[in-house]
Amino acid sequence: MTSFRPLICLAVTAALGVVARPAHAINATICVDYAVDYADAGTVDDDWFTDNSDVDAAGVRIQVVRNADNVVVFDDYAADAGISIGCVTATALDPVSHRIRVLTEASVNGDTLKVWNNDTSNQLYARVIPSWYPPYGGSTTFITTPLTDWWRIMAASTWALERSNGGITGSTLVFYNQGCNPGGGSCLKPSNGRVYICPSTECSNNSHNKYLVTHEMGHLMFFLANNREFVQAGTTYVGAICNNGGAGSEHRINSEEYAGAATSEGLAHFWGAYAFNDETEFDCGFDWYGNSVDWDYDNDYEEDHISCEGAPDPVGAPSVDGNDYHGDVCGGASDKGVEYDWLRFAWDLVTDEGILVEDILTIWDTANPDTWNTDGTGVAEAMSAAAATVGWGSEYDTWSSFNGTDR
Repeated sequence: MTSFRPLICLAVTAALGVVARPAHAINATICVDYAVDYADAGTVDDDWFTDNSDVDAAGVRIQVVRNADNVVVFDDYAADAGISIGCVTATALDPVSHRIRVLTEASVNGDTLKVWNNDTSNQLYARVIPSWYPPYGGSTTFITTPLTDWWRIMAASTWALERSNGGITGSTLVFYNQGCNPGGGSCLKPSNGRVYICPSTECSNNSHNKYLVTHEMGHLMFFLANNREFVQAGTTYVGAICNNGGAGSEHRINSEEYAGAATSEGLAHFWGAYAFNDETEFDCGFDWYGNSVDWDYDNDYEEDHISCEGAPDPVGAPSVDGNDYHGDVCGGASDKGVEYDWLRFAWDLVTDEGILVEDILTIWDTANPDTWNTDGTGVAEAMSAAAATVGWGSEYDTWSSFNGTDR
């Protein structure tokens, strides 16, 4: 009897599918969150990333590697939308030890996004779980990335791309965890079409600020929209009154600039603002990532946490109006402009007229910014004509006049 009873148990368990399990039968769900600690979280009246709670890793690339022979048995992107955002199911796994690699690469809204270490080695970063046994029974493995510059860049940029791809699909967007050289700082380099975000070890304003990341991303998106042809024109900042650092010095959100520079910088601000503000609501919070701003040029510097819908109140100067800063404060010279006006102008087109973000990029492309004069002449006219060409002429001109971007 004792020799017979195990045979009965074996037959029963085999019938239930416990013993007779195929060799490759385990399906395991893996979900990834980004840990973030943005300096601007909770300081701006925006709608998303308003605190430093973990963020679902939309579209992130996940690999499963079998430890015994280092074979990659699964390599795919997590969901970038829907209820499974940040999650993926690895199928047909062996019940043996594996390691999970979460890479700084994502597929979101029709585009691929990568964060590389530098422009010499061009390597992705990885969050590695060195020993992982795929669980039976449909349970889920949750992974949270550490607090590093590269994961902060991933969190902000993938969220912005999820909000809008600007009508651009099939492109690969590359971010470097590296300062612009020479001189450091963060920028888009038109020479290679890649974004450089200065690491926190080198710069005080960097990946800790979600608006800096998405501002530089905005330059990239407008660059791609214009077939990678635009080299920013007019980067000499000329304001006699509205000048924070002397002619040809650094630009600020309220400095007078040649029209090409003001347009380029203001629309990049808009891209960042759109990423974290709900366009169905008229309020709009924005954190300019520079230092504090002297809005009324009285040598009394105010906060740089501002509204992108109206005046910079309540944290700005009470004498600054909700539109046409260039005309009210800087004199309104022809062929020049202010970044802040272009930010508010683009936000008004989206919220008040229902113009899509991709339409604004189309207007930009149609205006041929790669041909603009560095002294700003003809820029306002080119943008207005482009808006008319794509069917938004009257709406464009109405708000351009209101916001002072028509000079």
